[in-house]
Amino acid sequence: MKARSCLCYDLSRVLSRSINLKKLLQSPTKLACLATVVYSLAFLGLPAKGAKVNEAPAKNTKGTHENIAKRITDITGVQLQKTEQGFTLFIETGTGGKPRTPSKIFGDTLVIDLTNTQLRLPSGESFQEKNPIAGIASVEVMQKYANTVRVKLVGENETPATEIYPTEQGFAVGVPSEETEH
Repeated sequence: MKARSCLCYDLSRVLSRSINLKKLLQSPTKLACLATVVYSLAFLGLPAKGAKVNEAPAKNTKGTHENIAKRITDITGVQLQKTEQGFTLFIETGTGGKPRTPSKIFGDTLVIDLTNTQLRLPSGESFQEKNPIAGIASVEVMQKYANTVRVKLVGENETPATEIYPTEQGFAVGVPSEETEH
């Protein structure tokens, strides 16, 4: 508690310009402390200088752990269904919002990180299938970070082409076979 009070005091001095910002930026320790304070105040809702620690939290609880938990989407099912054109990976979601689906390419691998999600499969901790169709070496769905589920598609010779679209139960990732791509 005392360290946080000192950090808040240092932050108020910085904000009131009573210390030299150039000196602060040259000190990695002070800069790290300042960054910690700014993060704590901005994102964790810690009390500012002068606030009593035992005070009740403010009425606006946006950003608290309870609200963050409400925004987490549970991944409750993963099913790979082969089709004439390739396969579709169905991802069933439970309560929570719609996850964002940013993707990245690493060589022959396509990675889709589903942010604000947690994997809650009845069959275990992850889903994996080797060689589901010609041209695809593996498909994997796993918990990557506390609130990120990763879908990883590894191609045999090239990055798999995909199409992500919503379904009634969540969303799906369509992957054409090598024959239907050309």
